Amino acid sequence: MLLNGTGEYHGRGKKRPYEEVSSNGAAVVTKSSRRELTAGVIKKIKLKDFMSHAELEWDPCTNVHFVTGANGSGKSSILQALVLGLNGDIKTIKRYQKPKEFIKKDCQKAIIQITLANGGEDSYKPEKYGAELTIQRTISESSSTFCLKDAQFKDVAFKGKGKETKEEIKRILEKFQIQ
Repeated sequence: MLLNGTGEYHGRGKKRPYEEVSSNGAAVVTKSSRRELTAGVIKKIKLKDFMSHAELEWDPCTNVHFVTGANGSGKSSILQALVLGLNGDIKTIKRYQKPKEFIKKDCQKAIIQITLANGGEDSYKPEKYGAELTIQRTISESSSTFCLKDAQFKDVAFKGKGKETKEEIKRILEKFQIQ
């Protein structure tokens, strides 16, 4: 996504001080000020070959108000990526039955990365993860795997990787009160 941090107007209707626009036309309007982010706040969403998005990287400011764009521009895809990326139940999305159906057409795999702030008194294992942590889900035709990354974007290893990683994600989301 491209940040119009200069406040230039590029859309219909009332001028907005900050507007982010993806390459496929979805726009996100955010507040202009960035406050210190507390634990659990979304710092970045990165999608690769997920539904309509070949590549999307979005650093939302605090207090996102709404997402706008033309039909088919990928607004709902961002929300669906959040659900899948945070190990939500695919049934709640009511779009597809299997994770592999979210892979962009003619692509081998999809990657969802969600970076959360991990600061303040509600941080989760700051000695292990640092000031932020990233939950990554990689979806292929035959599998769907999760990976956790620390603030330096290094993999945090677990025994039995799959089950242990999912359990750690569950603990993180409970600590941050993300449902």
